[in-house]
Amino acid sequence: MFRDLAHLLGAERTRTTAYHPQSNGIVERWHRTLKTALMARLESANNWIAELPTVLMGLRAAVRTDTGTSAAQLTFGQALRLPGDFISPSPAAKAMDYSFVDHLHDVLLRTHSSNRGMFVHGDLKTCSHVLLRDDAVRKPLQQPYKGPYKVIDRNEKYFTVQLPGRSSTISIDRLKPAYTLNIDEDNPPAPAPAPPASDVATSRSPSPSTSNDATATRRTRSGRAVKLPVRFARGGVL
Repeated sequence: MFRDLAHLLGAERTRTTAYHPQSNGIVERWHRTLKTALMARLESANNWIAELPTVLMGLRAAVRTDTGTSAAQLTFGQALRLPGDFISPSPAAKAMDYSFVDHLHDVLLRTHSSNRGMFVHGDLKTCSHVLLRDDAVRKPLQQPYKGPYKVIDRNEKYFTVQLPGRSSTISIDRLKPAYTLNIDEDNPPAPAPAPPASDVATSRSPSPSTSNDATATRRTRSGRAVKLPVRFARGGVL
């Protein structure tokens, strides 16, 4: 029903991923403007609720540069009359020539790009497993990435990844390719053959040189190991 209502109103429904505020650009910019206005009004951080109605009224009465209207005009069809207008009505605005401002605005738009390029690893298009960045508050020396996790589906801006016990849609900003060993899970490597019994018995039997070394080593009363020369060890002369 909600999908049909959005189609009737001409609205496009989009979904956002977790820890990716860039997907809600308009909302995040509004939150930033609201916080800036509250900070300008506050004398302490405890009474922001009392200042919120005044700040919201000012923001709703402010004219947007992109539409040329305010939120109140779009909602009620006319501009709000602020408390200051009852005391001293503002004089009519003087006509100004905005041709230079418009020209400068166009030049700045062509000179500086408003969107920054984002680095995307090239191996993300072909890798079978990825590492997921943990954006939560981490402890010292804690690894920033978890995984590897298997990639189920790929899209331009997000991947569907198989997490433990569930699948999740994650933005590519939090992913990087995982380089793992190429092991076939269906055909695991065969275990190494056990050595013959004769070789085991041979390896367990002590060699003459080892027994001679053990015989040539003596320990003093303090416990220090002393290895005597061969001529003294064989003759038993200390």
